[in-house]
Amino acid sequence: MKSPLIKPLLLAFIAILMLGMAACHAAKDRQNPEGKTDIRVNQVGYYPSSVKKAMVVNATTKTFEVLDTTGKKVFSGNLLDEGSWDQSGEKVKVADFSAFSRVGTYCLYVPGKGE
Repeated sequence: MKSPLIKPLLLAFIAILMLGMAACHAAKDRQNPEGKTDIRVNQVGYYPSSVKKAMVVNATTKTFEVLDTTGKKVFSGNLLDEGSWDQSGEKVKVADFSAFSRVGTYCLYVPGKGE
């Protein structure tokens, strides 16, 4: 026997997730109007207890933050300098947020690069 509330609750949950992602993308557009992809993350997502890294190219800053969908900082760390990638000429830094394991929708923010 199916509850009549399951479908509306499922739709509401999906809408909340989509709104959270839309908030991150809207903030990204404000922070990075040229649409540059200087922050490169796993587009599918990360498992809570897995390795979580993002690549940041040509960054002059030394830090990054993980923000929730309201823009509140929930994690921060130092960018690790990995040198230059010869094929592209880009300077690469790594944001390692593997220690952050809270399930949810988040944005990676790098000062000077946006979200």
